[in-house]
Amino acid sequence: MQLFENIGMAAASIKSNKMRSLLTMLGIIIGIAAVIAIETVGNSLSSSVSDSMSGTGASSITVSLTQKSRTPPVPETPARA
Repeated sequence: MQLFENIGMAAASIKSNKMRSLLTMLGIIIGIAAVIAIETVGNSLSSSVSDSMSGTGASSITVSLTQKSRTPPVPETPARA
């Protein structure tokens, strides 16, 4: 019985706070749409880059990272006992 009571209280709360409920639903809908849009753009860009790379004949890409330092390393001095 407690489940039905909770559902009734939730429905009454939604009816009494219509503007708050509307804004909450709108925020959830906009958030879900934004996530779907970002995911779609990411997938299409990935597919586009993959297609353009395969069109040039490149089947694999290797990316390497090298670290460049602006200042020369400081030589270590031996510790004195």
